[in-house]
Amino acid sequence: MRIVLLMVSIALFAGCSSGPRLQLDPSRAEFPFGGSIRVDGGIGAEEWAQARRIPVDLPSGRRVEILLQRDRRHFQFAFVGLDEPAPGEVRPEILLDLWANGSSTWDQNDWWIRIGQEDCWARGGWGEGDCRRVQPGLEANNFPLVGDQAVEVRVEFQAIGFEETYDDEIGLAFRFVDGNGLEVAQWPLRAEVDDPSTWAPISLNH
Repeated sequence: MRIVLLMVSIALFAGCSSGPRLQLDPSRAEFPFGGSIRVDGGIGAEEWAQARRIPVDLPSGRRVEILLQRDRRHFQFAFVGLDEPAPGEVRPEILLDLWANGSSTWDQNDWWIRIGQEDCWARGGWGEGDCRRVQPGLEANNFPLVGDQAVEVRVEFQAIGFEETYDDEIGLAFRFVDGNGLEVAQWPLRAEVDDPSTWAPISLNH
């Protein structure tokens, strides 16, 4: 009887370990160091050689590849595969929890960034950011994209109040929205824009 109960317990534990909360894709990732980039929409092989690459499938059948890396002063992102013209235009959004404090509500450590025809960002909330063509600390090449251009983004640490010596984890998620601002895809799969605790933990300690 004890053996049977033990086997049942093991089976139940194995079942729990594959539950939705553990299905981050991936559950942990790293934010590697890379070189400086030119924010011009061209993905140079040397510029992004050290980048972490994350594939995201859009409902239209397209696959977008996210590249992320950092230098000593910036977070750097690239989005490859968003060059399809309107009405299929999809805009990327970056969600950053600078200290990954596990909060389920937004606070002043959380940032929302959208790249479109203008760059928008907001602190402590999302969707109603400061949208201007030129914004200190945030640099991106904007829509409309030309040819097979990617979207490249550079976010200055100082502008968002991030300490470059911090080496633990941050929270990170991405959303992709259509021309009406409606979400069409996100990463990680279980991420919720209103709940920073659902964003992926990204290690800076390497």
